[in-house]
Amino acid sequence: MEKFRKAEEAFLGVNWFEKVDTVSDYETEVTKWKHELQGLQEHAAQLNLALNTLREAEVDVFGDLDAARRRAANEAVTRVGTEFQRVLLSLPEAAAERDESTETHGVLNPSMVARRLVDARKELTTSLPTILVDRTKNLGDDITSSLILAEGKSRYQWRLEAYQAAGKALESYFASRDGDSQTLGALTEAVTEIATRLDANTDKSQRLLDKGSERVSGDGSDLNAARIVCENVIGAAAQSWRYEVARELLHVFETDLAWLVQDGAGRGDAVEFTGISVMVDGVSVEVAQSRVLDPAYNGDGAGRLFTTWGWLEKIVQGGDNDVSVLDRKNLEQGLEDRRSRLRDYSVSYIEYWGKTIREHFQVNSDIDWVSFQKILPRLERRSVNSQLAVWADERRAALGVVPSALLSPEQQDVLRTRKGFADAANDLTGERFSDRCYNVIKTWSKLSDDPVKARQVLLNTAIGEFKDSYLVHSSDADRQSSVGFWDSLTDRMLESLADSVLNQYQSGLSELSAVLDKLPLCRDGSSDAAIRDLGSVAASIDKLLGGRQSAPESAYTDGTVGANEDAGIDAVDDLLDDLREAGSELSTDSRQRLVRVRDIAEWLDKKPEVIIWTLSDSMVPSGSKNDRTLLNYASLSGVKQSTGFAQRFPGSFDVHQTTPLVIEYFSGTEVGQSKLGTSTLESPWGLLGLLWRNQVDAKDISDGSAQYKVWVVPLGVDGSSQQIWIGLSFNEPLPFHPREWPGCGEGN
Repeated sequence: MEKFRKAEEAFLGVNWFEKVDTVSDYETEVTKWKHELQGLQEHAAQLNLALNTLREAEVDVFGDLDAARRRAANEAVTRVGTEFQRVLLSLPEAAAERDESTETHGVLNPSMVARRLVDARKELTTSLPTILVDRTKNLGDDITSSLILAEGKSRYQWRLEAYQAAGKALESYFASRDGDSQTLGALTEAVTEIATRLDANTDKSQRLLDKGSERVSGDGSDLNAARIVCENVIGAAAQSWRYEVARELLHVFETDLAWLVQDGAGRGDAVEFTGISVMVDGVSVEVAQSRVLDPAYNGDGAGRLFTTWGWLEKIVQGGDNDVSVLDRKNLEQGLEDRRSRLRDYSVSYIEYWGKTIREHFQVNSDIDWVSFQKILPRLERRSVNSQLAVWADERRAALGVVPSALLSPEQQDVLRTRKGFADAANDLTGERFSDRCYNVIKTWSKLSDDPVKARQVLLNTAIGEFKDSYLVHSSDADRQSSVGFWDSLTDRMLESLADSVLNQYQSGLSELSAVLDKLPLCRDGSSDAAIRDLGSVAASIDKLLGGRQSAPESAYTDGTVGANEDAGIDAVDDLLDDLREAGSELSTDSRQRLVRVRDIAEWLDKKPEVIIWTLSDSMVPSGSKNDRTLLNYASLSGVKQSTGFAQRFPGSFDVHQTTPLVIEYFSGTEVGQSKLGTSTLESPWGLLGLLWRNQVDAKDISDGSAQYKVWVVPLGVDGSSQQIWIGLSFNEPLPFHPREWPGCGEGN
């Protein structure tokens, strides 16, 4: 017992782990602890052996104690009796003869005193043996109480088991692991495991000391001293555990953070936006396609990543309780090295959820303008918004996991802004926002499904009205706060409209290219084929121009979209530029040419008739004159009527010649007499060619019954340098001056 006591006093006298700051210090102290605890356990083993021997002799020991108690009781009775006898003999003999009921001068009668002493002696001799036996028995129990133990354990055993439980907490909790296979999930399991083990050892040590205090008597100072030592040891174990956790966490944060996020999110089903569809003519049309969210920015996984980083910072830096950890300086350096990587990831994470995520809700890019006009009336905005609200909440929650303390002040501002945008997305569930969506859809639906006409309406719209009526969000800030679908929808319609206009121009011009370079639509075009369906040509040009009411591109009034007014939203302004640029396929000159070609086609489609006039000398241009000889007799062929003598001019015929127009000149008055010459006009547009090839002007002429506008043109004679002058007039007025007839390639 004495050896154990001295050994424990020395053990308790050490300030265990008081100045341990590094792993090296800790390992040295642990080695010393184990050595000293081993020595104490050996002394305890010897003491246990002695106590076991005492238990085996327990019956004999207590038998000897009972005999001793009985002998002591008998001796006490004899000694009491002897003393009482001596007292009685010393009293005066006369006392026994006096009246026991009287007193003398207030003093007890001697005979009364003697009687009382006799009675007391009888009582003592009767009860004394029992009193002495009980007292000596209690004395025996007190003597052996430190050896005969409560619940089979002595005080020293309670203390020793508490030391052992605390010592188990000093063990290393993390085994060496391959960093490539380390994951947040595995680390979390390991941390949970070691925390459980540490708590178990701490609780066990505490329970042992508390139970020892309850089960054994004494002031408990030895157990309190043991408690202090155990608390120091367990505190050092916690320091070591924090170091091991921090070391492993630092190792984990060396791996690819995106991979850690995917691991932290679990490897189940991918998070997917299921898209938005409508039924058009019995067919499901995907307005916004399904998209799988980037697993590198999974909100749940990132939440675990940032939470784990919070553990690491709290362990290394002490957190609110300023708890200690081994090798803090080295760990802090490792923490700082990895913080920059996590900050970079945080910035990209904020960018993804604050901005890029809007791209996951983009309207399909392959929807053309006509299809949009069918989709819009079937797009139920409440249903769409209910789906989008789910992702607005996801966005808000995802941004909420980023620890702002990790970021620079500028990055914190970005995060606050993005969070503000995400919070504003609550509008998705509001009736006011739903009405806004409905009104915008309705406005777009009113536009023509002819993209050229729809473009003209938009370009003639005042910019303020455009923002109010055609955009769900009318500012960049509002657009960034939204999930993105509605802005994508209006953006995509603008884009689709511009594309459709461009396609219509290109396809229309391509179709017209077969006729635009031919006579008579082009004054210097080829004449190898006749243009038969002139009405179709005019209709195609009308469609290309957006109708007869189409205004020139330069005619948009100030303040309108067409007058280059911007909406103040970068993406929208770029699209408006594209919409305006779509008209560049038809420059002002091109549009003017098409207008002239259309007017020509419509004029020709009316099948106008031409009248050929002989002219008086006064109508012939100055310096020129008609050869009257040639005009003595002229015969016209290739027209719907022939004329005989020259005086029978004018002659009228359909300008749509099907054969060459031939005029033969004779010297006599009959056909067949000496021919003086011939004028030939190739079909089908020879007469019009006279107008195009000469700088002609119109003059008024009268046949006595009507007034005509006659175009004075020279007519050459085959094989001769001679020419005559004739007049041409039409029953359907020319659409414009012959000099304005378009040439090939003009306006392209």
